[in-house]
Amino acid sequence: MLIASSSTIVKFHEVGSTTLSYTFQPTSKLDGACRSISWSKDGNWVAVVPHQGLVEIVTLKSGCKLLQTVQDVTEPSCASFQNLTKRNVAVGTKHGQVLLYDVKSKSTKSRYPRTSCSVTHVGFTAKDTHCYAGCSNGDLFLFNNVAKNLSCTLKVPKSNSLTSVQAHIQRRNFLVGGSNEGIVAVWDTNVNKVKFHSEAHNAPVTATIFSPINVALVISAGLDRQVCVFDVDDRQRIACIPVENNVTSLDFSEDATYIAMGSQNGKIHLYDSRNLQNPVHSFKAHETAIKHLAFQSPSSDSSGNSSIGSVVQEEVGRPVQTEEVVPGKKRTSDLFGIIVPHIPAMEHDALDGSKNSVTASLEAGDSFINALGLDRNNTAESMKLEESAKDESKGKALAESRCASANSFTPNPARTLRERLSIYDSKTIKQSTPKLLSENFMPSFSPITRANNGKQVTTPEVKTFNNLPDEIEKAMDSMKTDVQMSIQQSAHELRRMMLDFHLAMVKEFMKMENNFNNIRQEINPDAMLHRDSNLLEENITLKRRILELENQVGVLSEKVNNNKSE
Repeated sequence: MLIASSSTIVKFHEVGSTTLSYTFQPTSKLDGACRSISWSKDGNWVAVVPHQGLVEIVTLKSGCKLLQTVQDVTEPSCASFQNLTKRNVAVGTKHGQVLLYDVKSKSTKSRYPRTSCSVTHVGFTAKDTHCYAGCSNGDLFLFNNVAKNLSCTLKVPKSNSLTSVQAHIQRRNFLVGGSNEGIVAVWDTNVNKVKFHSEAHNAPVTATIFSPINVALVISAGLDRQVCVFDVDDRQRIACIPVENNVTSLDFSEDATYIAMGSQNGKIHLYDSRNLQNPVHSFKAHETAIKHLAFQSPSSDSSGNSSIGSVVQEEVGRPVQTEEVVPGKKRTSDLFGIIVPHIPAMEHDALDGSKNSVTASLEAGDSFINALGLDRNNTAESMKLEESAKDESKGKALAESRCASANSFTPNPARTLRERLSIYDSKTIKQSTPKLLSENFMPSFSPITRANNGKQVTTPEVKTFNNLPDEIEKAMDSMKTDVQMSIQQSAHELRRMMLDFHLAMVKEFMKMENNFNNIRQEINPDAMLHRDSNLLEENITLKRRILELENQVGVLSEKVNNNKSE
């Protein structure tokens, strides 16, 4: 199992040791951190985007060497393989383009609509249904991967930036991101709304990741030396991991058992997700800050190890279980990546007595749930199967009657939940975890702890509605704040539109005045040059005419007076 880390160069280390397997130097060899790295589906290829230059695809199948350079895309800023195939790579550019490159044909397969500005993050949702592109202005665009059109545009609340983006590998409708304002947000793309956001950091957020096995668990890192753990369903921060230096990159292992953290001083810290107080392994990987971290797919482990536990056994200090894990089994212990070995079901033999039949009914699930009678043996289907089994075999019916007479561990399904809870007191269900788990595993610390005393939570808490008025008040305050921000934004937009309207009117007035001047010049070209002299001459002529008229009036008045005197 390898882990890839990048600063100015890309290095590949064996997980759990300081062994450096490969080193890749980008062709450009310019000072500056690589912009992105991405593993292919099988873990044999890595897409590297250097600080300046073309996208380079590196193969690790038979040593670390350059496989191909993407020539069709100029000035790339980020790249990512698809989740279901390694043939296609999404590439974002500094000009706002997002393209789908075909590695086999060495050509651009398709183009997505152009974004508003430079693309800083690109990737695919689960099952490759959509492609997302994060921009430097804070916009997050979601494109339909079939129609190649824009599905929606998202944004971190109260922020104009986007520093990290990741999609959940199982739930195709969930995205998580962070901003320079220290805000962490989770979006639900089915409704195109923010599902959860928190102002958790006092500095820019550098990385955000989902837990691969639990969609409600989100981890973020910032430049304030804090690594926070969030419960999205409860909308709160549930833990804070202590770190010595700023964490600049994060990544989960595929089974969510281990978390890798890249720090600003070039160190890589490997944490066990069951105990986040201290790293199980730390080593110096780079001389500068680690910008990106990515685990290799376990299926392509070149060293032959099938799990991460085999390479960090010495660091953890406890035996590693090699039993097969049931992939479809959902347990409460799966919340933090705790791997519970599978115990094969024992054959049901009527001659073994009630004790063996009870043992056969118990699997590696949570014994507390079984004690409540809520396991799969207490369903309507199981009752029908039991009835049919009674009709088919009298021996099985005899064994079931013996189990009932011996006060079997599994309660009667016909009883209500209240009756089941009243039967079992604290002494009866003293141990809430399987015996095999408690014997083979050391006590582990869960990142989800109570806020008041820091004790480990072993049983789910029943939610009450005692603080319902406080929750309503908080919701009303949040709604009031959102409405105020919407009104302010609308007023700002209206003011900007009015200024644009006035500016357009001034431009039109100046244009009309220029047109009138041009018309005057075409009619009388000398009018503009001699306008002042012509006005002066006209005034002098008018004065002379006035004097002549006054003289004529005086002469006429004298004649009239003479005629009167005669």
